[in-house]
Amino acid sequence: SSDKKVKRIFIFFSTVFKLKLFNFVTSVLSKKKFKDLKIDYIIGNISKKKTTELKKRLPGNFKLLPKSKDLYKIMKKSSFAIGSGGTNTWERINLALPSIVFCIAPNQKDICDFLNKKKFFNYLGTDKKCSKSQLYSAICDMIDNFKEKKEIALQNKYLIDGYGTKRISFFLNEK
Repeated sequence: SSDKKVKRIFIFFSTVFKLKLFNFVTSVLSKKKFKDLKIDYIIGNISKKKTTELKKRLPGNFKLLPKSKDLYKIMKKSSFAIGSGGTNTWERINLALPSIVFCIAPNQKDICDFLNKKKFFNYLGTDKKCSKSQLYSAICDMIDNFKEKKEIALQNKYLIDGYGTKRISFFLNEK
């Protein structure tokens, strides 16, 4: 939303569910400080039963959603995102959705490093090396400086214009 205040967070890492990553992110976002934020966590391919079990451990401001949900609609309603350096990165940039990003697979590293250098998102490195306090600080920074982060995201949006494959091959051959 174009609002000046953070109200809703979109979380999506990949269709592959990683329990450790889920526990890490939700433990930080379960803190009292974030209780007034709506949190949409897209959890990917796990059973309804497992989803219900996970939901029981979380505060009421969390919504766990399957990947089949309309991600675009959910992202459009969100203030910012937490995710990985996968293909959803480009969709978030296109929607001018400020993001906190983890590299969760080796094939994401080059893109993450490149976009981080260009200040496209707040990059926290690999999910395995990031501490809870680093993630907590990144979320607080996003909330405290949201207006500025949104402005940067709006400027960055113009990178996405339909010439993506040409541009990506240029970036990857530029090394």
